[in-house]
Amino acid sequence: MIGELQIPILLSFAALVSNLSVFISSAKIKYPIFVSLRWISITLILGNLFLIGVFKSETEKEAYLAFHLFRCVIFCIPYLFLKMSHKLSGRSQSTILINVTLIITLIYLLLINIDYILDQSFLILGWIHYDWGYWPILQLRAKILIGIGFFLPFFISLYLLVRPKEVIEKDFSIFSYLLLVWWIGFAFNFLALYGVAIFPFGMAIDTIISTIFSILLTKNWNQHKFHYFTEFLSMFGTTILCFIFLQWTLNSNPSIQYFISFIIGMVFFYFLFQLIQKFNSKSISFDFKSHEGLIGGNAFQENTNASQIISKLNSYQLTKKEIEITQMMIRGFSKKQIRFYLDISDGTFRNHLSSMYSKTIDSESPNTTGDKFQRFLYFLSKTISNS
Repeated sequence: MIGELQIPILLSFAALVSNLSVFISSAKIKYPIFVSLRWISITLILGNLFLIGVFKSETEKEAYLAFHLFRCVIFCIPYLFLKMSHKLSGRSQSTILINVTLIITLIYLLLINIDYILDQSFLILGWIHYDWGYWPILQLRAKILIGIGFFLPFFISLYLLVRPKEVIEKDFSIFSYLLLVWWIGFAFNFLALYGVAIFPFGMAIDTIISTIFSILLTKNWNQHKFHYFTEFLSMFGTTILCFIFLQWTLNSNPSIQYFISFIIGMVFFYFLFQLIQKFNSKSISFDFKSHEGLIGGNAFQENTNASQIISKLNSYQLTKKEIEITQMMIRGFSKKQIRFYLDISDGTFRNHLSSMYSKTIDSESPNTTGDKFQRFLYFLSKTISNS
C-alpha cells in the first residue's frame, strides 16, 4: 500500500507528466491562445516539480526553500489563466485589464521574494508536519493577499467565459469549461494553506484537465512519434492517478470524500455552464460554415497538403505574414479568426489582403472585376486543384 507521504508526491508527478503532454501538444501551434496554454503548462510543470520538493523535504528549512520556489511560479497562474480566459472569450489580446493583472503579479512576486530574504517571514506564520509532509500556515495578511490575487481573477475569468464577446471556435466552449475546472482544482491547493488538514490534491484535477487538453489538441494529428509520445504521457499520468485512487479506496482514506464531492460539483457546474451558454448563444452571431476549409478540416487539423500548396505560392513573393494568412485561409479560417489568432487589427489585415491581391490575382487578371476576397479564394482553389 502507498504511504501518506508518497500519495502527494505521486499526484504531483502525475500532474507534471500530464502538463508535459500539454506543452508538447501545444508546441506545434503558434497562435497566441495556444502560446498562453504553453506558458501555463510550463508554469505548472515547474510548480509541480517544486511541490515534489516540498513533500520530500525532511526539515522546515528545506521545505521553505522548495515552497518559496513553488509560490514564485504558481503566483503567475492567475495572470496566465486570466489572459487565456480573455482570449477564449474572443476579446482583444492586449487590454488594460491584462496589463494591470501583470503589474499586480509582479508586485506579488516582489513581496514574496522580500519575505523570503527577511529573517522573520511576514507571510508565513509557521509550519505543520502532516503525515504527508511539511506545509506552511499563513499569516492573515497572506491569506488576504491570496484571496485577492486568486479569487478576484477567477471571478473575472468566470464572467469573461460565461459572457464571451464572440465565439471564435466551436471547441472553445469546451476549452472554457476546462479552464474553469482548472481554476477550481487549482484552488484546492490553497485549502491546507488556510489551515484545512488535507493535503493539496488539486494536482489530481490538474492531471485530468491536462490530459483532456492534450487529447483535444492532438485529436486530428497524423500518426507519428510526437503523437504517440503525447498519448503515452497522458496515459502514464492518468494511470498513476487511477492507481492512487484505487489505493485511496482500499485504505478508506477520508480525502476521497472530498474528491467525490468535487466531481459531483463539477458535473453540476458543467450543466449549469452549458445552460448559461445556450442563453448567451442567441446574442452571438458566427457562421460556423465559414470555417470549412478549401481542403477540409478545421483550425486544429494538421494538413500536409497545405504546406505543399504554400510552397507553390512563394513564387508570388508573398511576405512571411502574407504566407501565414494564406495558409490559414486554405485551412478554413474566417477573416475574424485570422485577425484574432494573429492578433492584428482590422486595418492591418486589410493592408495585408491588398498586398496579397496585388501580387496574385491583380497581376494575373488586372482587368477582372468582382469581390477580390472571393476571387482570391477561387485563385487558391485552382492552386489546390493543380497541386
